[in-house]
This record gives sequence, C-alpha cells and structure tokens, in this order.
Amino acid sequence: MEIINLNCKFRIPLSGKKVIWEITNQCNYRCKYCIFNCDYAKNDKELDTNECFKVIDDLFQNGYNYLKITGGEPFIRKDLLEIVKYAITKDMHVDISTNASLINHEIIGEISKIKIDMIHVSLDGHNIDTQEEIRGAHTFQRTIDGIKHLTNASIYTRVGAVIFKGNENHLEDIVNLVLDLKVNELIFSIMMPVGRMLDNYDYVTTKTQEELTKNIEILKLKYKDRLKINYNWDKTNINNISQCPAGDRFLYINNLGNVAPCTWLVTKSNKYLSKGTLKDKSLIEILKEKEIQEFLNYKNTNINKECIGDII
Repeated sequence: MEIINLNCKFRIPLSGKKVIWEITNQCNYRCKYCIFNCDYAKNDKELDTNECFKVIDDLFQNGYNYLKITGGEPFIRKDLLEIVKYAITKDMHVDISTNASLINHEIIGEISKIKIDMIHVSLDGHNIDTQEEIRGAHTFQRTIDGIKHLTNASIYTRVGAVIFKGNENHLEDIVNLVLDLKVNELIFSIMMPVGRMLDNYDYVTTKTQEELTKNIEILKLKYKDRLKINYNWDKTNINNISQCPAGDRFLYINNLGNVAPCTWLVTKSNKYLSKGTLKDKSLIEILKEKEIQEFLNYKNTNINKECIGDII
C-alpha cells in the first residue's frame, strides 16, 4: 500500500492520540493575527481546575496521550501547572505554547520539577520593531526574558516564528537571535488570513512557499550542527500519515470545553464545533454530536492528499 505524506499542519504522534487544548482565551498580548481572537478579559465560563481534571480523565480513558496546552496565554491561569502535573500523572506527554512573558524564577522552579516535553515560545521578530509591529507594544523584551529563564534552566525550548511581511527578509536574523538565546529548536510557519485577521492580507508574506522553503533549507544546512530548524508546511517534513487524523486521532478543545475535530477548522468557522461542552457531557457523547459526525462523514467520503481544513 502506498503511504501518502498528508499535508497536515500539526505534529501527529506515530502512535496514540493528540489534543490541542486552548485552556484559556485570556491573553496579555494583542497579536494582530491571533487565530483564536483572544481577549484581555477572562471568560467566567471557562473550565475551572476540577473541570480540567475531569477533561484529562476523559481524554486518558479514550486513548489521548499527547496534550498540547495553548491559549490565550496559558500562564495567566494560576492553576496551569497544577493541571499539567495532573495530566503527567496519567502518563500523558505535555507541552505548552506560550509567549513566555509571565515565566519567572518561581514558575521555572515548578517546571523544573515536572516531566514536561517542551515549552513552545512564539517570537516573530529578530528585534523590537519587527516583533512589536505584529504583537504589540512591550512584547519583545518580555518574551526574550522568558526564553532566557527557560534556557538557563535547561528546559527544552522551541521558538515558533510566524513569517509575515515584516520578517520575511530576516529569517537568518531570527536564527541568530535564537542561537544567542540557546534555544533547542526553531520552527517557522506562514501567517494565514484567519482568526483576528480573517480575509485580511495586509501582513501576509509576499514570498511564495517555494521561496521560503528554499531559504529555510539553506539555513537548515548552514546551522545543522548548532540548531534544529524546521517548518510546518512541507508534506514530507513533519508528518508521515496517510489520512486526516481529525476527529479520530486528533481533537481541539476550547476554553469553554467545546470540541472540534481539528484546530484548523475553528480558525475559519465554528461549523464543526460541538454544541455541548465537556463540562456536562462525556467525550464519547460529544463525538456523537451532529457537528462532529458531519465532519467525519465528509472526511470519510472525500479522501484527499491535502489538508481537509483547507478545502471545506
């Protein structure tokens, strides 16, 4: 049987199941391209600590053993590491996506005590002007300081840089900054007109995917002995899966406990987001809802080599 490398936008484990969990929609940054359109204010209906424990139990019982926690800014939640520790007791692999601005010595001390796979930090600029053009004032140095806390404590740190008009000619400058910060890994992605920037191309890169791929491949070769460099749009680069994992081996959960088959779907539309939440329904009940079943029926009758989220 021919194995097709599906152009999935997410790293799917070779075995087991993965969840991306937007554990809060509250954020202290105001990034122009935020895919979840996060807010400074907290939503009072967000899952509380015990409800998060219940979600973890439910995920574990259904074979989900890889958990990516994102936001919003996850470290705004005072109970974040308590939730992470609970997931780890279930032998779940956990990593956290953050802007790193709230990471301090106290948080580093707690992270150092637990077995966390990775901290992924968003950093889009090699200098203050480029970073703050897209992420807002007073965001550059706070993120840099957070990264230093992580790498000084030898916590595995990956920087994620979103390519846009402002940094498209400075990819090597980003590489050099990341090297100076002693980061373990750098992954590039391409800004898309979704979320807060839905259908707005003002900041989207002018470079073609082919140009960017060529430039990054050169950087990968040049710095191969000093830094792991990757990018998330090449179908042979990250995943080796033969069919879309959404709804079967991959799920998205939002801060209120609603579920969707894939994060990418809800950045464009809430059509496939469950009506029920994990506050009052089990995961099995949620997956039987009309919204989820419609997607699964579509997926099973429309076999594609490309990301279904790009098509529907």
